Formats: sequence, structure tokens, C-alpha cells
Amino acid sequence: MMKNVEHGNMHALYIMGEDIVISEPNCSVLEESLKGIEFLVCQDIFPNMTTEYAHVILPGASFAEKDGVFTNSDRRVQRVRKAVEPPGEARPDWEILVDFARACGYDMPQYENTGAIYSEMAKLSPKFSGISYERLERTPRGLQWPCTTEDDPGAEYLHKGSPLRGKGEFEAVDYRPSAELPDDAYPLVLSTGRVLYQYNSATQTRRDAGTNAKAGENFIEVHPDDAARIGIADGQTCKIVSRRGGIKAKVWLSGRVQKGCVWMPMHFAEEAANRLTNDAGDIVTGTGEYKVCAVNLLPLKDRQPAAGSAELAAARSPRA
Repeated sequence: MMKNVEHGNMHALYIMGEDIVISEPNCSVLEESLKGIEFLVCQDIFPNMTTEYAHVILPGASFAEKDGVFTNSDRRVQRVRKAVEPPGEARPDWEILVDFARACGYDMPQYENTGAIYSEMAKLSPKFSGISYERLERTPRGLQWPCTTEDDPGAEYLHKGSPLRGKGEFEAVDYRPSAELPDDAYPLVLSTGRVLYQYNSATQTRRDAGTNAKAGENFIEVHPDDAARIGIADGQTCKIVSRRGGIKAKVWLSGRVQKGCVWMPMHFAEEAANRLTNDAGDIVTGTGEYKVCAVNLLPLKDRQPAAGSAELAAARSPRA
């Protein structure tokens, strides 16, 4: 989809709950592409970098402002209940989508509430058919799918006894190197990820003073041997450059990265790591190579004195 936006083949885009300008690789190209898209709709609970390019912003409700269910990675379905009213013109997502579908000419059912929507989903999805709002009200810890009948306790283990859906298939694959490998101009491999105190594009978490006190700015972890070779010190600000762009960040000397590799988080819009990353897609999934791109570190002329090692260690947040 992002490639189609870039090449002018996609004329409209409807984005719910994602800040793609921060989360997509090679985001500088995406920013330029969004300037030319004919119609961009963003549905979210806060303004973010992507909503700056939107023609229409639809204010959604947060988890605490709407009823529904959450299904976690343990396959556990649990009820969530509205605690407060949505502010201003914000509305639950389902109400917005129903009105949007009707505006497009689709004859949507007259849903009374989220329970009616869930009942429809359970009828159409056999793995959920034994889970109802009524059962969830009586089961505070929730129920795990597959749960196919009203007296089914749910599946504590997904493949207990036998595979849920056939046996696994294995396929041999040939090794394929990453699209971009280090060279003399860009001798280091950059990998990106998350820290414990910020969440994804940080649209929500960076509004909180507590999380920002723990992790409020971007940094890059560098092996001490690489830092010595380049001539940068712990706590110094440097410029990180790839074939797609450059950003600034403080250096953290770290034994968590291997020699020849560097690591940084992707949360910080003002120095976005995804200005560096490669949008060359995986041949099967199309996912960009967030974890492998070639970079170089350039010490800034206005070298900053490094803080003491104890101060730096206290300020460093663990990775998620």
C-alpha cells in the first residue's frame, strides 16, 4: 500500500489508530507521498504526525470510553466497559464505521450496541461461538478461544491433544542476504526496536510525564570498540546517516550490541529512526527491513561532554 501511495496508484487512504509517518520504514518518502494523496482520512484519539496530512480527522474513543471486548495474545476474550464518556465529538469506532458504510451506500444493520456486533461475529466465527457477553459477565478472567458451545470451558492450550487445524507444514528455504549490507561508506548494521517505557509510535505514551522522565529522547547503542574507532564518547550526540536520510541521537556505549552493529528505538518523532530504515520489502510478506540497514555515525563538531557513568546508567531504560 505504501508503495502504491508513493507511485501515485492509490488515491485515497483511511487510517485507523496508526501513525504511519512514524511506524513505516523510509518515512521521509512516505511524508512526501502523503502531501500528494487526493484524500486522506485519519481516525484516532490524538493528533499525530500522520494527521498533519489528513483532509479529514475522525475523533475516535479510547479504550476507557467505550464498551467491547479485548482478545489478547493468550486468546483470552475479556469484557471492557466504558468508564467515562468520550470527550467532545469523539465517538466509538464502531459507530463511526457504521455511519461511514451507510454514507457509502451499504445497508448496515441497526446495531443497538457492541453486544449485538459481537453476537454477529460469534455466529460467523465458529471458534468464538460459545463466547457471549452473558458468559463473559460471569467469567471475570474471560474465556479462551476456541470455545464452540455454551458449556465449553474454552481451550487453555491451543493444540492440546492434537493440532487444531491439520499438521504443520515445513518448507526448506534458501538463504537470502538482506537487501542492504554494510560497506565502506556505511559500515554499521542498524537494528531498531522498542523500549519498555514507550509504546510503538508513542502517540499516547509521550503525553505522560512519567514515561518521558524514563525515556524522553532518542539514543543509539554502540559497541565500545566501534565508538573508539569512530571517535565518539558515551553520552555524546552524533549524526546517524543511511542512504535515505540522517538524524541525531545521543550515544550509549553498550555491550548489548555486537561489534559492527548499532541499535535504536523507533518512538521519537523529532529524530525518527524510520528516516533511516530500508523499505525494501520481504519477498513473502512485503514487510520493510526494519532490523537491517547500513548506517554510519558522524561525530558532531560541537562535541558535548559526557555525563558521568552512574548518571547515564540510571537514565537508561530497558528494551521492551
